[in-house]
Amino acid sequence: ETALKDEIISGQLQPGAIVSIADLAGQFGTSVTPVRDAIHRLSALGFVKILPRKEIRVERLDEQKLRDIYEIRTALESVAIRATTKKIKDADLERAWVTLCAAEAKFVDSRKTEDLLPQDSLIHDLVVQHCANEMLITLMRGFHDLGRWAQQTVIRQEPHALVLALPEHKQILSA
Repeated sequence: ETALKDEIISGQLQPGAIVSIADLAGQFGTSVTPVRDAIHRLSALGFVKILPRKEIRVERLDEQKLRDIYEIRTALESVAIRATTKKIKDADLERAWVTLCAAEAKFVDSRKTEDLLPQDSLIHDLVVQHCANEMLITLMRGFHDLGRWAQQTVIRQEPHALVLALPEHKQILSA
């Protein structure tokens, strides 16, 4: 399941692509049963759609689905940030700030947007690490892969989205 999901998130399996369980089983060197189970789990999460005649199509993230994913992510993370802000140690905030600024400096020198990718999850990870609400952490971790898929989809379409996120992340960390 993880390997297939990673191929979808990375764009190796393009949105709209039709895949077969038998081909995937051959590709991953397994029987069809675990692949079929993985397809059903990925379908429930929205990564693939099971069509008539047992065809499987990689879902497309259109503008509305992207908006929906970011809306849910924002709602979950807003609750987590409120629950976490008083628990994060100054040393952890300082370390995060230094990492964020280093990524920014590397980008300024290289002008390669991929240099900003590690910083993009920095605040999200910091919040999860310090949040004491286990149920919220479980929800956020379950939603993590959809968030990564949305992020990678946006970056493939608009590489400078990471540049636009940088000042926002710095403001959040400052606050």
